[in-house]
Amino acid sequence: MSDSAPRSGIGGLFALGVKRPVGMGMIVAAAVVFGFISLQKLPVDLLPPVNYPSLTVRTTYNGAAPEDVEERVTERLEDILSTVGHLVNISSSSRAEVSEILMEFEWGSNLPFLVQDVRERLDRVFLPNGVDKPLILRYDPSLDPVIRVALSGGSDLVRLRDIAESEVERQLEGLSGVAAVRVKGGLEDEIHVLIDPQRLARFKVSGEEIRTRLQEENLNVPGGTLEEGSVEYVVRTLNQFRSLEEIEGLPIKTINRQVIKLGDLAVVKRAHKDRDVIQRVGGEESVEIAIYREAGANIVEVAEQVRLKLFGPPVAKKSGPPEAKAETEGKMPSPPPTHIASKLPSDVKLTLLSDQSTFVANAISEVNSAAMYGGLFAVMVCYFFLRRFATTFIIGLAVPISIVATFGAMYGAGVSMNIMSLGGLALGIGMLVDNAIVVLESITRCREQGDPPHVAAIRGVSEVGSAVTASTLTTIAVFAPIIFVEGIAGQTFGDQALTVVASLMISLLVALFFIPGLAARIQLSDTEKSTLSWQRLTAELFPHCRSGSLLKKLGLSTNRILIALSVVGVAAGAALLLAVIPGMDDEWIPAGTKLTGDWNPVPPQTREQIATLTLLAKACFLPIVWLLVIPLVTLLSRLAFDLIGALVFVGRGIFALALFLFWAVCWIPATLVNLIFHASERIYPKVLAGAIRTPVIVLLLALAAAVFTFQAAGTMGRELLPEVLQGEFTAELFFPAGTPLTASDALASRLEAGIRQIDGVEETAITSGADRETVSSEESGPHTAQISIRLDSSGSDPHAVELQAEQDLRVLLGLEPALARYNLRRPTLLALNAPLEVEIIGDNLTTINTVARSAENTLKGVPGLVDIRSSLRRGNPEVRITPDREKLALHNLTAAGVANRLRLAVEGEIASTFPGRDERIDIRVRADTDALQHIEQLKDLPVNPEAEHPLPLSAVADFVIQDGPSDIRHIRGRRAAVLSASVSGFDLGGVNEAVEARLATMPRPPEILVAVGGQTDEMASALDSLLFALALAVFLVYAVMAAQFESLLQPFLILFSVPLAAVGAILAMLVTHTPVSVVALLGAVILAGIVVNNAIVLVDRINRNRDAGMSVDAAILDGARTRLRPILMTTITTVLGMLPMTGWIPFLGGQQGAELRTPMALVVISGLISSTLLTLIVIPTGYRLLAKLDRRKTVELKHA
Repeated sequence: MSDSAPRSGIGGLFALGVKRPVGMGMIVAAAVVFGFISLQKLPVDLLPPVNYPSLTVRTTYNGAAPEDVEERVTERLEDILSTVGHLVNISSSSRAEVSEILMEFEWGSNLPFLVQDVRERLDRVFLPNGVDKPLILRYDPSLDPVIRVALSGGSDLVRLRDIAESEVERQLEGLSGVAAVRVKGGLEDEIHVLIDPQRLARFKVSGEEIRTRLQEENLNVPGGTLEEGSVEYVVRTLNQFRSLEEIEGLPIKTINRQVIKLGDLAVVKRAHKDRDVIQRVGGEESVEIAIYREAGANIVEVAEQVRLKLFGPPVAKKSGPPEAKAETEGKMPSPPPTHIASKLPSDVKLTLLSDQSTFVANAISEVNSAAMYGGLFAVMVCYFFLRRFATTFIIGLAVPISIVATFGAMYGAGVSMNIMSLGGLALGIGMLVDNAIVVLESITRCREQGDPPHVAAIRGVSEVGSAVTASTLTTIAVFAPIIFVEGIAGQTFGDQALTVVASLMISLLVALFFIPGLAARIQLSDTEKSTLSWQRLTAELFPHCRSGSLLKKLGLSTNRILIALSVVGVAAGAALLLAVIPGMDDEWIPAGTKLTGDWNPVPPQTREQIATLTLLAKACFLPIVWLLVIPLVTLLSRLAFDLIGALVFVGRGIFALALFLFWAVCWIPATLVNLIFHASERIYPKVLAGAIRTPVIVLLLALAAAVFTFQAAGTMGRELLPEVLQGEFTAELFFPAGTPLTASDALASRLEAGIRQIDGVEETAITSGADRETVSSEESGPHTAQISIRLDSSGSDPHAVELQAEQDLRVLLGLEPALARYNLRRPTLLALNAPLEVEIIGDNLTTINTVARSAENTLKGVPGLVDIRSSLRRGNPEVRITPDREKLALHNLTAAGVANRLRLAVEGEIASTFPGRDERIDIRVRADTDALQHIEQLKDLPVNPEAEHPLPLSAVADFVIQDGPSDIRHIRGRRAAVLSASVSGFDLGGVNEAVEARLATMPRPPEILVAVGGQTDEMASALDSLLFALALAVFLVYAVMAAQFESLLQPFLILFSVPLAAVGAILAMLVTHTPVSVVALLGAVILAGIVVNNAIVLVDRINRNRDAGMSVDAAILDGARTRLRPILMTTITTVLGMLPMTGWIPFLGGQQGAELRTPMALVVISGLISSTLLTLIVIPTGYRLLAKLDRRKTVELKHA
């Protein structure tokens, strides 16, 4: 052993953990405590919050056709909105009664400012009468309902709706974290005043006059205040309708002194509003209730509160013998349930349609399981290599400390607990022990060389501290370019980058400053013998009882004065308590008398004397207490000491038994690992010695492998994000335009009956029609329906069940002749466009329609392209009424007046309101449906009923029946059609190339522009952005290494690890048919920072050997042999730590949401394995070649 005196001053900052172990321990404890507290406060969500830079301007124009909406609303709004700053794209959809303009901005734009700008511009636009004020809508994934339930049963849909609104909605809105509750479906009350146009004409009364009379006679108008003396009265004019009879008795007109009442002209009845939506669950009509959470609320906690309020706690199955049940019968009955389902009428039931929190909770739970198993695997690998419990324990501490402390960093940064942030922790599990392994291996080697524990700890961490820091900084540096990644990828994976960086930084600090302090105080080497023995353990068991000293030297006092005082005190105290005090109140209280209440006949003076004597009597016992307390405390403390020692002995025995069992279980794999490692230690130097003798050949072979692999990468598929299976999907059904709502509902119900027969289907629900308040980019209306399908996820392979159910559903829907088309859609984790969209842009709708049909037929044969749909579809049949201006002028009529009367007759208008149970009900004036069942009846509608000879509508207008467009799209201000399609069984990139090739051969007019978009644009942008981030990450890694080694060539050599890692990653993706995606490329970015770590440690050791005077070859061989074990350990721990994240091993967890993690884990695992195996040969060989060239250059300079 060398002199330790000079070493005592080494270490510098790295010695802090050894010299100040208590301080370091308290810092670690504080970080762990703060992490635990933060963990309780972290919100739980499925994905990080994504700030989509888009706005939708939605405008309603009741009764307007698509062409009217386009001309009078959409084009006017587009003109003023197209110049908003930071606008990337503007597109619009003009449908019947609805205009929607989608504005897409640059990522990172200030949306609140843009919303204000858009609102100010909209205020300056003049829109026609009847157009509602434009609404600005902003997409937020948290606006999707957390839970959807259905209320069904009974035949009264008005009652169901009323129960949903008055009982369910009100109780749920008061729950913490619930933002809103929305009720959809059922029937809503409305008072109908059904007029007969012909009868009105006979009485010369118009519909407008009836509407006006209802408004004028249904009043509740404040009239101010009136003072009379000292009293102030509030004046109100009150004349509201209280019954339908009052409405029927409303006077409308007086003819020849005869009062014509409303009941003479119209039928007044209580009915319901026109239905936009029909809801069904299990084939029965229902009312849907959707619950939305507040922004930032914990989705799992909110959903649990809602479920408890709706259905109560889960009921445990009763079991046990009859005797046990009989015993409980006599007990008090349990309180009645208070949840909503228990209070509903017996014929009404609640059904859970969807619960977003279930997938979230399962996904997060499985990520936690994967992380736990990954950490366990990493620690097991350490034990297999080291075969020492103490060393493994120290290394294993780095994992929980780093993870728990990372929760504090997540809370401080405002990061929620989601599958991305937890996935980052799980991916980093294996890396968290890498630094601890390298540091502890170095300390162990120093102790084996003879250094004292403290000196070995300081020297060991000092030798590898800079290399460990550099390797960690290279891993962290690769996440810096994430800030330059735009779009979905940048916002989604930012949380993952933060958690990985935080956990790695904490693990570095733990390895450099906490691990050495522990290592200096724990036996690490087999050469250090423990002084602990069985004899010593048993000798320390029950020391007082075994030695007979339990009752010896108890501390009994020998002071005679104290003993005398004790005897006198006991006698005096007993006399006072037993003889003197009891008789002092006998004069006022006879013996045997009990005092009640506060009454006490004893005088206050006597009571004070009694109290004083009682206190004096108690004081007399103090000497005896003092005399006996010390021996008693001594005896009890000895017994407690022996008992605690016995418990500690038992605990240590149990722990020793557990360690023995662990050793017995792990002995075979640990022995096998050591045999393999020792064999590698013998073989590796020989192989390496042969390789460094022919460095050029080795490098050429490595280069050839990299080139071949990169060429094969050109055949890989591409996609934006993998599709995530969640156990539910929706079948969107589209029937021919013009299909009534009731017919669509009947057809959808028939299909639902067939769907319920598919294996794996657990629950179905139908939504026929479309709610006008719902914004949808898809075709919607009474001719559409959606069937929500929830699958049974309790099987062994729910993913296989879902894929088979989807296939069976496609077969079922494909055989339905009544369907115009259908589309299958899964719940989207992120708001993305359709996988593939073809934009056909022009000016003439007819030409656009022709090209769109041609393109649709062209694309039908593309492999992998399914659910092709066009935005140009047959619209609703229209009755186009064109007034003749000259004829109108002859009869003093206007086109606007005729249109208003036509609208009042067909659609009706709200005239006033009527008191309901909880809210006021609309009173709608419209024509009786019996009087307007046919177009001929519409032609006979009087346009001037107040005239002497009323004219029918056909006398002043022409009627044309034809189909109008269902949807008129604009893209960047020009008319367009959009073909949308999904991809199944093929990658998006390959299908996109096939589509572009097909469209290139399709003939089209020169004025028509055809472009491919959808997710392909986002995919190209995201992949290009990530490739740039990868290149920038490689540069940052090089910069860190150049600063570490003060060299430009050695970091360049170490960077060869990156293409060597790409060899394994690309081959693994090709074998598993994994396409290139945002997730896979992010894995490549992470891989670029990980794979250089082993090379850094190896090159650093070789440099130290050369600085110590070794030759190049000797330095390489010694450095490679010395670093072989830590390199293999760090690689295997990282690989096994990430293995559960792949989801390949079901019992290890990670299956829910694994689609978003598997590509990343696959890239990292395969790349790290190939890089490690090749690095152990290629990096030393390249180092040898660089040293040889450097020596030749030095010789040439000397000769010069």
